[in-house]
Parts: sequence; structure tokens; C-alpha cells
Amino acid sequence: MEILIVALVLVAVLWLVAVWLGAQAKRQVDVDVDLPPERVAEIVRDHFGSITWRPVNGRGIINYQSRGPGVGSAVLKNPTISVDLSALVSGGTRAEIWMSSWQTKGGVIGSADRVFLKKRSLANKLAAL
Repeated sequence: MEILIVALVLVAVLWLVAVWLGAQAKRQVDVDVDLPPERVAEIVRDHFGSITWRPVNGRGIINYQSRGPGVGSAVLKNPTISVDLSALVSGGTRAEIWMSSWQTKGGVIGSADRVFLKKRSLANKLAAL
């Protein structure tokens, strides 16, 4: 009986973590960079330049869909990260990074862990420029 309770608690904790990751993945991140939009676009494309993300059509100027395993990815379509770039009056660029398409089941977004980590690493990379 104790093993069953431990298993149920573990499942509940994992579900809560997955729901939290989904909420974080849905949040838009804006980063201002002191570079022209063309250069920022190159940096963004280079950041996604691996076999685990593929370019797709989407709602942003730049759109990439995750490939491969992630939380819930076995039964849900992989999400898309979109990036819009706009020139600032100061001469820099604002990068708006968000998850533009996804599927959910039981409150869990498929591959939300991958989106959360990729958005965070891209925002950190751009903020460091």
C-alpha cells in the first residue's frame, strides 16, 4: 500500500511540473538588442540550427518546430516557437519570442520542457549581446 501511495504522489508531482513547464512555455519573452534586425535574425536562426528543431511556416517572422522526444511528445504534436523582430527607434532590435502553436492533454503541453529551455537559452543569448 505504501508503494502505491508513493507512486501516486510521484505521478502527481510529475504532472504538476509538466503543467508548470507548460505555463512557462506559454509566456512571451521580449529582449531588446543593440544590433540591426538582420543580424539578430541570423543569430536566432543559428540558435535553432540543429536537427532537433526544424523551420516551419508560422505566425512569426522566424518559426521553428521541435522534433524528437519531450514531455508528452509521444501523443501530442510538437509545439512551434515563433520570433518577431522589430526595429527600435534607438537603432536596436526588439525580439519577441513566444510559443505560437501547441497541443494539450490533461493540462500538459507536448514538449513544453523543450520550448521552455529553448526560449530561455535564446533570450539569455540575445540579452548577452
